[in-house]
Amino acid sequence: KNNYDLIVCCHVFLSPVVFFMNKIFGIKYITIAYGIDVDRNLSWIRRTCLKNSCKVVAISRSTKEILHNRHNVKQSKINILNPCILLNDINNSPQEEMMGKLKAKYSLHG
Repeated sequence: KNNYDLIVCCHVFLSPVVFFMNKIFGIKYITIAYGIDVDRNLSWIRRTCLKNSCKVVAISRSTKEILHNRHNVKQSKINILNPCILLNDINNSPQEEMMGKLKAKYSLHG
């Protein structure tokens, strides 16, 4: 018996591995999709893997649209999780101070 409830597949090209683990061991999986990886024709097995994933995490709205429009992944299966940088974590500076430095450095107004 396995002790895993869920596998997070961090790349569409690895999805066949977790798809077969799902079929053999019954472990559910989530697939993370990057725009550059899905903005092309995918093999039938990768499209099948995306459609059978319990959730697909897209890194942007445009990636979500590609998944739905080009690969027919149901909108209800797709969630967006944007990668980001928190300015407070860069220099341990308050965000307003960092923004002020960036505006001054690049002569930005507004």
